[in-house]
Amino acid sequence: MNSGLITLTELRRMTGLTIYSTRHYLDKAERCGDVYQAGRRGGIF
Repeated sequence: MNSGLITLTELRRMTGLTIYSTRHYLDKAERCGDVYQAGRRGGIF
């Protein structure tokens, strides 16, 4: 049925997933960075 071509729905699903996980990762990294900066200023560590 599928001749090796990615359908528009699959492409959209993959793209959406990539965007979501990237945004989620950046959000996490940003928060970790904030904690790290606060720690360097003598807050936490």
